[in-house]
Amino acid sequence: MLVDCTTQLPRRFLFVENQDTFDLLTRRSPLGSDYAVVYLSGFKGTAYRIREPDAVSLFFGANVSPVAVQEIQRLWHIETDVAAEVWTDLDFAGLNIAIALRKLFPALRWFHQGYAPMQDRLASGLGHSFDDATKGNQVKPTPAELWDEGIEYLDSIVSYERFVDQEAISPEDIAVQASL
Repeated sequence: MLVDCTTQLPRRFLFVENQDTFDLLTRRSPLGSDYAVVYLSGFKGTAYRIREPDAVSLFFGANVSPVAVQEIQRLWHIETDVAAEVWTDLDFAGLNIAIALRKLFPALRWFHQGYAPMQDRLASGLGHSFDDATKGNQVKPTPAELWDEGIEYLDSIVSYERFVDQEAISPEDIAVQASL
């Protein structure tokens, strides 16, 4: 798992699905200073074993301090109710990644600053159809599997019959949402 942060004492994780988004957020971060950003690599980051010290390798960005590394490892391996947010593609697979991740991080919440501009794109007719690329075979989660805003995200996808990839959202879009 790739992890990066700009603070000495991160207090929460932001899990992102796509490496391009991880790279952008760690280079041009609009996030608060208490985030450690984690690249999920799709479903690979949701395996149950990722919280076990002997079963996961955490790789840290070059600028992550030794103090931050220790704090991230403590939060990752010891803290059971660590604050965490998830941001994936706005598609069925992304919602299923969040469902799986919540089993590992029970306090997991949705990263509103990322999903709000995605919903705006859906409402504007942007995004891509279910059949574009390899997105057509995704398994639709049920509302009962989701929580809080996730149900709304599923409703938006179904209503507009479109998906939005995480890469469509810029750090500036996130900064705008954070300021609202």
